[in-house]
Amino acid sequence: MSKLQKSKGNMYDWVTHQHSHIGGECSHKCEYCYVQNTKSLNPDANARYTGEIRIIEGSLDVDYGKNKVIFIDHMNDLFAEGVPDDFIFKVLSHCLKYPLNKYVFQTKNPLRYRNFSDTIPLGSILGTTIESNRRYGCMSNSPTVFSRVRGMHNMSGKFETFITAEPIMDFDVNEFFDMISYAKPTFVNIGADSKRHGLNEPTYDKIMELYELLCKENIEVRKKINLERLQV
Repeated sequence: MSKLQKSKGNMYDWVTHQHSHIGGECSHKCEYCYVQNTKSLNPDANARYTGEIRIIEGSLDVDYGKNKVIFIDHMNDLFAEGVPDDFIFKVLSHCLKYPLNKYVFQTKNPLRYRNFSDTIPLGSILGTTIESNRRYGCMSNSPTVFSRVRGMHNMSGKFETFITAEPIMDFDVNEFFDMISYAKPTFVNIGADSKRHGLNEPTYDKIMELYELLCKENIEVRKKINLERLQV
């Protein structure tokens, strides 16, 4: 049975609740994904997020009420290419039944947002993950960082948007800044690899250099407390 959950953990402190509609294996299979860690520790989560993409039983019947900020499908990627269009429409239609909430969507395939822009609830916050301007093997099957930037640029001005650089990986300062600036996000989240996957991480000084450039561009930056680990 699917149910609305209060947000917990250190993902986004501005989100109040989270809910999953999409079960099965995410096609992106990023090595550092926290869902993979959850599956290895929790047999129920492993069963729910393994196998063919599907709608979780009962998930479309959950009452969202009002006055919440709900992260939709935080355990999967609703807009991944492997998710059928009709699944996405069903999820968005569920959200539209409760218009007095704010909905948060995050995908590594933001080019697909455009296909559903007339159905995504007004006032929603749309995001993507961009770990670096560089391509690393641990990103696995996810779309290129360039396609993610283009996807977010397409939605700029239509919705509030954000980029999450977490887990941030080593990058080229000017190139990464240019990519983020082109996407025109409302704000940027920057965080380190909480689960210690041995990723190629930047120095804290380099992160601060990027931070200062973004601030000069009047882009709000929300730094995660886990960045303190990189202050060595």
